[in-house]
Amino acid sequence: MDQDVSDVLNWRSLRWQDGCTYEGLEAGGACESHGVITWPDRRERYEGQLHDSRPHGYGAYRWRDGTLYRGQWYDGHMQGCGVLIWKDEQGAIQAKAGKFFGDGYVGPVPGCSSEAAHEAALEADMAAGRARLFEVGGGHFLFSLHPCPPTPRPSPIITTRSAVPWSCYTFPEFPYNKAPRELAERAAREVYPSGETVKDYIAAYCAYFDLERHIVYGAKVVHLAVLPGNRWSVRFRHAAFPGQSPQLGPLKTMEADVVVMATGMYYSPYVPSVPGLASFKGTVLHARDFSSVGGLAGKRVLVLGAGKSATDCAVVAASPAARAASVVTLFRQAHWPLPRQLFGLPFHRILYTRFTAAMLPMYYTGTAVVMYGVEYGQDRVSKRLKHGLMSPLKRLFWSSLERHVAGKMRLLGHLRPELDFVQDMFFGGQIQDGSWNEAVNAGRISAVQGTLAEIRPGGVRLTDGTVIDCDVLIFATGYTKDYSLFDAATADRLMAAGGPPGCGQAGLHLYRSVVCPWVPNLYFIGCE
Repeated sequence: MDQDVSDVLNWRSLRWQDGCTYEGLEAGGACESHGVITWPDRRERYEGQLHDSRPHGYGAYRWRDGTLYRGQWYDGHMQGCGVLIWKDEQGAIQAKAGKFFGDGYVGPVPGCSSEAAHEAALEADMAAGRARLFEVGGGHFLFSLHPCPPTPRPSPIITTRSAVPWSCYTFPEFPYNKAPRELAERAAREVYPSGETVKDYIAAYCAYFDLERHIVYGAKVVHLAVLPGNRWSVRFRHAAFPGQSPQLGPLKTMEADVVVMATGMYYSPYVPSVPGLASFKGTVLHARDFSSVGGLAGKRVLVLGAGKSATDCAVVAASPAARAASVVTLFRQAHWPLPRQLFGLPFHRILYTRFTAAMLPMYYTGTAVVMYGVEYGQDRVSKRLKHGLMSPLKRLFWSSLERHVAGKMRLLGHLRPELDFVQDMFFGGQIQDGSWNEAVNAGRISAVQGTLAEIRPGGVRLTDGTVIDCDVLIFATGYTKDYSLFDAATADRLMAAGGPPGCGQAGLHLYRSVVCPWVPNLYFIGCE
């Protein structure tokens, strides 16, 4: 009996109740491999590779406003090398070529230069061409439950928790006793509140102080420029509808008297320059975008980094829900973890005290300050004398703490940091529940100390020649500073060091980490 070609190739023509259509390959009830998704008005369309009914691989997406992205996709998001093209308010064509993470533009980076991005765009064009081959006749396969594009098998979402207890993680003007009772009881019950609880707490804060009317959701600032009179012009993209990436929304402009930068320290992901990154055939993620264990089943996962984000990512990847084939944490230098309990007490009862602060090395090394003929502060000699007399107690305190933590967290061999506890503080503390160390000692996670030399199509090579095969790379390598939002003149004034522009050393110097004296009406809160 003759078979229809659609039966041989799993080629299907699907139509959803909302009018969206799909022409392409299908597997297990989901859009798979190559195909074309078209929205009802025919103005929005995706052509290319898919996995589990989401754009995944290489493909081209055109939005209703004509914006076009050609490049790599991961789990429904623009992620990898690619080119984004759109028209600005004046109708001029604009383009960005380089690295994309989670629908956001990172920029040209090593391994994903502008040239590599255009090569990825050509790959996307070829994938789109293969997908268009399926745009022919055929019967319609009707779905009644899923919107377009469908998501028939949602992946488990990672649950995050605060690193400190709920009582230490509040706004001083809005303690939990002012929040809804159910929320306060939930936080006390969890002790270390979940991300969902923290989100609900912030929502309750906004409602209590009636802040919603001041917030524009779904907006992404793209440029800040100084106007005459030290006012500001703020250009931003605004999502046209809920669920749309702000990066793809229309461009808008507003003016402001004052700009407050409250973007936090975890805004621009840092991906180190590593030879061969563009050649990697697997999945590349930054820890910021690792929000689901979908796609890890049967995969070899390599997490790069030794901070709190790295250990969290590794623990999640090694969980039963992820079903990963193997998980490796690669780090150059081990760091001291801080357990939630120290000597039987919550860690903050010991470390967040004046006594522990007094155990730190002398920080102020300058002489006394003289203003208007009056001397303020202690001089260097008296400070050195005080700290010198206390040095035996300090050594005893920190050595006892190191022995306790090393025993409690089973820090053996290369897992024990080379630096002492105080020196290691300058690399950023990490409060842990012990799950990473437990998984390492149980063999569920392999902890490898070494330095990355290059990335290969199927893994990485270290400087000592060791090769680690992997299918998924997770960069838990922190974040970097980015002042590209500002116009060039403002950026130059910001980077002046302790004096007027051109005075010498580069770097952003702020009074009390808030104010730059050379840029009026600009304040940094919690991000420097």
